[in-house]
Amino acid sequence: MSITSREAPQDKYEVVQWVMWQMANQGPKFGERGHFLRAAQQAENGDLSYGRRRFDNEVNRLYGVLNNRLYDRRYLAGEHYSIVDIARYPWAINWALLKQDIEQFKYVKRWLEDVGARPAVQRGMDVGTARTVPRLPSPEIRVPVHAEGQHIRRVIVTPIVAVVDEPRPFQVQ
Repeated sequence: MSITSREAPQDKYEVVQWVMWQMANQGPKFGERGHFLRAAQQAENGDLSYGRRRFDNEVNRLYGVLNNRLYDRRYLAGEHYSIVDIARYPWAINWALLKQDIEQFKYVKRWLEDVGARPAVQRGMDVGTARTVPRLPSPEIRVPVHAEGQHIRRVIVTPIVAVVDEPRPFQVQ
């Protein structure tokens, strides 16, 4: 795997272009589709048919963009697995939850099968699957915070209050 697919500048910019596309299109639009699907389950949210229809159409269009992109290449940035595939896969694999017919997107389906067969992807996708209910943050989380000069202090965050420990020398680990 290569982050930039290959070292050629054209390949690097191909990767950057498609990572930006993911951040500007796939992530936000797939997220909005999920939002309206969940919100529509609660009657007090009123008529959400416009939002559901708009983002269903947009997600369908974006699967089409991915399908066209994968028509003549194995991976999204070319013939080499890259960060683009890593960024896209977790969103695209949820086609059923997004009410998309994967059979309409045969190149996306092939890509999902190919990427999903990679052992590292399988390990990554398995993270958190043992949880059956969403877990709230621990009641006490220690977060390093950079303070003045060469010191850090820990902030202990609880659901109600944050307590700051005394500053101590900063050590690079």
